[in-house]
Amino acid sequence: CNIGVYRSTLDGRLIESTPALFRLLGITEIEDALKLDLPEPAFLAEERQDLLQRLASDQTLRSREIRIQNSDGSTTWLSLTEHLLADVDGELAIDVVVQDITRLKEQEEAIGAKLRELERSNADLSQFAYMASHELQQPLRMVEKFGAILAEEYGHQLGEDGQELLGSVTEGAQRMQDLVDDLLALSRIDTEGQDFHKVDSNEVLHEAILGIEDIIDESDAEIRSDLLPAVHGDHSQLVQLWRNLISNAIKFRQEEPPKIAISAESKAIEWVFSICDNGIGIDSQELQNIFLIFRRLHPNLPGTGIGLSICKRIVERHGGRLWAEAI
Repeated sequence: CNIGVYRSTLDGRLIESTPALFRLLGITEIEDALKLDLPEPAFLAEERQDLLQRLASDQTLRSREIRIQNSDGSTTWLSLTEHLLADVDGELAIDVVVQDITRLKEQEEAIGAKLRELERSNADLSQFAYMASHELQQPLRMVEKFGAILAEEYGHQLGEDGQELLGSVTEGAQRMQDLVDDLLALSRIDTEGQDFHKVDSNEVLHEAILGIEDIIDESDAEIRSDLLPAVHGDHSQLVQLWRNLISNAIKFRQEEPPKIAISAESKAIEWVFSICDNGIGIDSQELQNIFLIFRRLHPNLPGTGIGLSICKRIVERHGGRLWAEAI
């Protein structure tokens, strides 16, 4: 058992204890038990009158954690729950429940180390993506610039095959530019995000729709929305979130015009927002993969495979989670 109990006076003199306490502290000899140095009681610093008031108001519990350095150099963590009481003679005493939480502390420390390592890794990755994207901008501009000059000045001399090759170069440069732009957007979500404020989700949605009116009109998309709540967040990032989600619903449409429904439901202490469409759908086995960076389920359609990763990162920065369901 890793739980022991003892009773002591306010000045830390042991009155009685369970055998488990000695096992917790590694005591095997009675001589060592007699010399036991108990942790200083949490109530020791308080005046007797204050302690009596505690007894009267039933505010008699204190909990804390202490670390003990063992003779072999190892560390033991103990959780102490102290209960102030008065014995039959009216003398104040303390009952203490002691639990060995060393293993729990070691696990917490290991998890903390992993989280810190993950945070450093994510920060390094974001910085790398940001720097790499910036470094790619200039050569891409040069390719696009010289491709345009070549097409204008010498396009008539290239012949059909040459013009086709030049078109492939220009198209490839544009795809790369789109990829760089999306990588930059992904890396900036955490590094350049704005402070959170109260945001009207209806206004955010309206602004997102205005920014993509061209593809909405072109696809003859129908967008319906319930009245949405106000939330605490980064206005510009939430606009980007809705813009990406609606654009995605329009991009992966069937032959019939897209129909997109947006709603929000209050659940306990959170709001659950939903966007539903009549698009081409997602294989149930791919539902967990669509938010992975560069994951493209339909390579024949335009895109970089980063849009939903950006959405996921925005939602997570706001303390939420993003998932997809097949209907």
